[in-house]
Amino acid sequence: MSGGLIPRNEKRWKRRFWRWGALCWERLRILPSSRNVPDISLANCRSLSSAMVEAYWELEENPFHCGWDLRYYYPARSHEVCLARLRYLVDWRAEAGVLVGGPGVGKSTIIQLLFSKLGKSVRPRIHLAVGGLSAAQTILLLSRRLEEVNLSWPTDVVEMLDNLQEFLHRNAEEGHHCVIVLDDADLGEEERVWEFLRCFSNLRTSAGAAVTFIYVGQYALVGKLAADSSWRERIATVCVLRPLGRRETHQYVATRLAAARSKRPIFTSTALDRIYELSEGIPARINRLCSLALVYGFAEGAELILPEHIEAVADELTVWEGEHREPPALAA
Repeated sequence: MSGGLIPRNEKRWKRRFWRWGALCWERLRILPSSRNVPDISLANCRSLSSAMVEAYWELEENPFHCGWDLRYYYPARSHEVCLARLRYLVDWRAEAGVLVGGPGVGKSTIIQLLFSKLGKSVRPRIHLAVGGLSAAQTILLLSRRLEEVNLSWPTDVVEMLDNLQEFLHRNAEEGHHCVIVLDDADLGEEERVWEFLRCFSNLRTSAGAAVTFIYVGQYALVGKLAADSSWRERIATVCVLRPLGRRETHQYVATRLAAARSKRPIFTSTALDRIYELSEGIPARINRLCSLALVYGFAEGAELILPEHIEAVADELTVWEGEHREPPALAA
């Protein structure tokens, strides 16, 4: 209904959601009774549905979960290039580098993988989300994450900054190197935040910078830093993380299925082509499409995931796009 509380596409999606629920319940209802069948009470409903979908497709675990796990990493070319350049950045104790990419392409995965590959002398390693924080909040958050520093901080920002500089200099003199990753850096608008980061960049020892900063964000971050000549001199490398290609998307899905100990083919080649087209090669979207497709295929009793199954769940990717970006109009 035009102008109603729920947009038309959202109503269609809700109808589809309830249809899926009915199909899943029908499949659960007709399963042969057994004393080994788990309790299907409301409290266990979520874990039960996940376990049954995995069992149906002969998987040991969910291959498209959102958590960080090195077994599920697929070494796409863009990801490997960015990882190598960031590793070089830290090994040479450069002042700063930048990692940019669109939402869901795997920036956090690259940072976690980088941390896992750094030597014992690289410490502490800090990963902070600083978007929208003031300078004082950024300094305080950073201070609390540095475990070696006394947490009894003064309220004066200048004194906080002095304490942090003293710690980082002492850390470097002891043969260690600090890496600080500032995520959502493109959202930081307060000029004082960038002023305080410049102060840190000036800390040096005979081996190089006392701390390496890695600024992570979306593409706007490059323009923000490029507009300031002092930052252009400090940035040693700019890494651009790109979506997967068509062939990489096929291999990405295969890698994750293998990590979950898949025992048989699940997605047809044409279904994977459709996943690539709908997801635009963005790993987070691929995961969502594949995960929903497994549930849908389970509900339908499918032997393989076909393009029509992918089409059936594609609306999930666009629920918050287009007309859904604006709040629905209230009924008069």
